[in-house]
Amino acid sequence: PYLFIDCNKKRKPIIKKEFFFPIISLQSFQNIKEATKLANDSEYGLGSYIFSKNYKEIKYLKNNLLFGRIWINSSLKYWHPSLPVSYC
Repeated sequence: PYLFIDCNKKRKPIIKKEFFFPIISLQSFQNIKEATKLANDSEYGLGSYIFSKNYKEIKYLKNNLLFGRIWINSSLKYWHPSLPVSYC
């Protein structure tokens, strides 16, 4: 896997593209609304992950992120292509 740290300005192309291999880009943000805006600034928005213990943050993010799939406190290990998909 590749890890890119502090991607806010210098590495804008890395955070704007969708990659089909393990990559994590880390960005800093001041509040949950800014984090949502940064996350939604993607051409495709195929999938996202939310890891939090804060129910209010999770609810806000799941209702405001513009992604095809959103995993909450989980990962792909529980998903299989033959399973039914529901988009909210």
